[in-house]
Amino acid sequence: GFSALHRLYPTAEGWLFLEVHRERDWQGLCERVDPALAGDPRFATPQTRTEHDAALAALLAAHLATRTAA
Repeated sequence: GFSALHRLYPTAEGWLFLEVHRERDWQGLCERVDPALAGDPRFATPQTRTEHDAALAALLAAHLATRTAA
């Protein structure tokens, strides 16, 4: 993918395409995947999410791997 918030992730059952461009989408993702992400200073703004893209991708991959694509 192009970034942690624009890529395919393998899940426990199938693949999930993630595309998060707006702040409200980011908040929704945090609510569903891991609410702690919203409070992590590395991911507080779009700029810091870009700066810490590899760490965000690793965290998302770990969380999504345990869930179904649905």
